[in-house]
Amino acid sequence: MQLGKVRSPPIFGIIGLAAAILVLTYSGAIQESFADTGVGFIKRGSLVDRDPIRVGDVTYMVHLKIGETNYLVSASNEGAHLVLVDNTGSLSAVNATGHAAWGTIKNIATYESGSDTYIAAVYSNISGTSIRQGVKEAIQIFSITGDSQLTQNSSNRLADTKLDTVGGIETYSPTAGKYYAVTTGGLNQQDSYVNIIDITNPNTQPSIVATLQDSNSIPIRGGNDLDIYTVNNKYYAVIAAHYISTVTILDITTPTNPVVVGKISDSADSVFDYPSSLEIYSTGGKYYAVVTSTNSTNAGIQILDITDPTNPVAAGKLQANTGDKRYVNALELALHSYNDRWYALLIGKKDYNSLQIIDITDPNMPEESSYIRPAAFSWGQAKYVESLVIGERHFVGVGTIRHQTVHSGIHSLELAFLTADAGSNQTRTYGQTVTLNGAAAVTAPDKTFTYAWNQTGGTPNVNIPSNTLNPTFRAPNQDATLEFTLTVTLAADQGVITSDDTPGIITATDTVTITVSSLPPTVDAGRDRTFAPGSTVTLSGSGTDPDSETLQYEWTQTEGPDVGITGSTALRPTFTAPDDPTKLVFTLAVSDGRNSVTDDVTITIANLTRNIKEL
Repeated sequence: MQLGKVRSPPIFGIIGLAAAILVLTYSGAIQESFADTGVGFIKRGSLVDRDPIRVGDVTYMVHLKIGETNYLVSASNEGAHLVLVDNTGSLSAVNATGHAAWGTIKNIATYESGSDTYIAAVYSNISGTSIRQGVKEAIQIFSITGDSQLTQNSSNRLADTKLDTVGGIETYSPTAGKYYAVTTGGLNQQDSYVNIIDITNPNTQPSIVATLQDSNSIPIRGGNDLDIYTVNNKYYAVIAAHYISTVTILDITTPTNPVVVGKISDSADSVFDYPSSLEIYSTGGKYYAVVTSTNSTNAGIQILDITDPTNPVAAGKLQANTGDKRYVNALELALHSYNDRWYALLIGKKDYNSLQIIDITDPNMPEESSYIRPAAFSWGQAKYVESLVIGERHFVGVGTIRHQTVHSGIHSLELAFLTADAGSNQTRTYGQTVTLNGAAAVTAPDKTFTYAWNQTGGTPNVNIPSNTLNPTFRAPNQDATLEFTLTVTLAADQGVITSDDTPGIITATDTVTITVSSLPPTVDAGRDRTFAPGSTVTLSGSGTDPDSETLQYEWTQTEGPDVGITGSTALRPTFTAPDDPTKLVFTLAVSDGRNSVTDDVTITIANLTRNIKEL
């Protein structure tokens, strides 16, 4: 599967280049795969809207990586901006004029053409007046010059009423050398369009090659957001239609002929009434769309299975309880991956301004992992969220708009992933030394954690050192199935926030099973031999036990005429050989009370001819 969403999951080499179509699938662990992960926030820095840095009210952000330099590209009522993000998560404007503004930018996407990276921006102003230069209802291509500045010119801007109140924009390249932008937006049936725009040449005016208008058969009214993915070499746009609470899937393989192929509407069993944001990811060989709801009461996120584009179906959902404001009017979300887990980062209700981390690894059972509500953070009204990875560190950018006396801007948080691994399950025998192979890690540098082992299942109880990652103990002298849990803790004094705006504790746990059983004994029934008729025969067996357990022996005759063994439970029983030549087979069984093993010996009865020398 391939996606056109210009987000930045941490598993790709080139981030933010939508023309190549990003692949949002988990492709391997960043480091050793751990069994359990806890996560929280660490505050890092901010860049507020003040002269000479006019960040403005942030409406959208994407992560862009050029060479080894990381940027957050910000869209706002002050235009587009390049914000530098260093390897600690600190933010800084490229310089005082590091933006290009032709009006209120609603949404942006990035793409590559040749060796250069470009930004496609759409302008929208539902009030009818533009903040700068009277521009509205337009798409503009920005270039990035050598000094990391955004530049613009009038020759690569297209103004069109079909871009009125635009909601989302994504870029894709269905044919080598050809690049297109897909836009969606509108407030009602008359002005709600999906446009496919040729942006192949970033130095000339973009051109609309196809348009769909909202109707009963094309439910795209008020398209707030969209994402692009591919299945079986076909390209699909998934659109969150805000005003009719519908998610619509278009086949855009042929840019000049987009076709509606699937749709699903909000219902009593779903949670995407008035959807605002939509992101796609892949796990377990299937493809899913995560959709937010801006409903003030029926709040939450909905995960849709879009593996079959013609038949999207509801999977799991996370719905707020009555009075829980964290999911109410959910505005935007970003997806983030660490090791083998997926997370949705969700910006919540206006004036509540919370940021949630929701574990969506299992699409059928999304669960909240952590949240921050910056009551004392003074970051304005949270509007947008974007994630990025720099080296092995994970960051979140939060875009805000001005709220009362609090300036708008961009705020940086670090995601601290705490992981625990109790090691592989083991099988041991009585009295053996058992070593628990624990491991733990945290992604944020300079953070220390503690760990502890506890026996959480099985008898008998064994004594283990609890404060070491690799404790040892002696296995009991009995059959047992023992469970041990490793708990790793990042304490509150480490500066991590897990709920509201107060220090929290992150824990990660993992469990290992140790199976204790006795080893089977060994057995040897002796070597095959030949005896004369009528002679006394002594069988010579042996048995040993690696666990030093008491053994029981049992001889049985399995072939030949019955000879009547004397002392069949001893290692050296006897019998009298028959008078006639024959072949006799005997089996020795050795048991430790739980395990039994056997071995056979063959005794041949034959007339023995001795030569003169022997006599």
